[in-house]
Amino acid sequence: MCMSLAFLAPAGEGGGTDGSSSGQSGSSPGGPGSTEGAGGGPRYLVTGYEDGVAALWDVRNTGRPLGSARLHSEPVMCCDARPVAAKRPKGDAAASAAAGAAEGPAADPQAAAAPPASSPAPTWYDLITGSADDVVSCCSLRPAEAQPVRMAKQIKLREAGTADVRIRADGKLFACGCWDGRVRLYSLRKREPLAVLKYHRSQVTAVAFSPVTRTLATASRDTAVALWSVYIAGASHSTDA
Repeated sequence: MCMSLAFLAPAGEGGGTDGSSSGQSGSSPGGPGSTEGAGGGPRYLVTGYEDGVAALWDVRNTGRPLGSARLHSEPVMCCDARPVAAKRPKGDAAASAAAGAAEGPAADPQAAAAPPASSPAPTWYDLITGSADDVVSCCSLRPAEAQPVRMAKQIKLREAGTADVRIRADGKLFACGCWDGRVRLYSLRKREPLAVLKYHRSQVTAVAFSPVTRTLATASRDTAVALWSVYIAGASHSTDA
């Protein structure tokens, strides 16, 4: 039985891990390498099941999943995914500048002033899953590869049970709402703990980041909804993961 699911944002929706726009794919919707379905919506869907398995699907062909992996020993209760923007090699900009200088005065000034091409569409995704067990799983989704669901790291929790996970819009961190009443923040890139938010007196049932500010909202079985201003720059790691 499916317990959780999330669409993977198509190209141009959501940014990479640096918070920038992912750019356009340069291919037609639904075409090779495109992250869009035939109707222009999301092409990929990830589903989590009661046996701890997560599967990646192409919504254009639902006969069988592209791939799957067992991420938990208990049901997958929640999941969230975000595109990872492909990055050009660091030497590209310098090489282009050197080539322009070598051409000398004959170089086309309009070409030299042309803006850089947009970043390629994301083909990889970060996936975070929570479960009734005592780990949070950090995975890499690579739809075009033979093994599209890959475990990157499992984060051990003090207490079992994660009700909800959300990745912040800038792709820098993610939040886990846990059954012990705590909200745990982690670095998405390093997959390491950043902070533990303690307010709720009962199980945290939902977490949500504002898409335009650093505000985090959390809800709990204690009937309270809490608002947090989350800004973490160079924070030391929490000792309570």
